[in-house]
Amino acid sequence: MPNIELHGFNVNTKEMEDKIFGLFLGKEEILKEIVVTTYPDRVEDYNGEEHPFIRLVTTIHKDLTWIVTQLKSLYVDVEVMFLNDFYPKI
Repeated sequence: MPNIELHGFNVNTKEMEDKIFGLFLGKEEILKEIVVTTYPDRVEDYNGEEHPFIRLVTTIHKDLTWIVTQLKSLYVDVEVMFLNDFYPKI
C-alpha cells in the first residue's frame, strides 16, 4: 500500500489530498491502494524557511517512477522510502 505522507504543509491539507488523489484518477489499480497521511509538523531550514515535502512510503517497485513523476507535478519535494513488507489487517 503506497502511503503518501504530507510533511510541513501549513495550509489546507485537504486541498493537497484532493490534488494527490486526482493525479491517479484513471489508474484504479493504484488509486485503490493509496492512502494519504497528514502530519501536523513543521519543516524548516536553519534560517526558518519552510520546506514542505511529500514522502512516499511503499513496498511497490512497479510503476514507482510513474507515481513519483505524478507527485513531482505538484512542484513539491518528493522523498521515497521503501518498506521491506506490508502486512494487511486481513
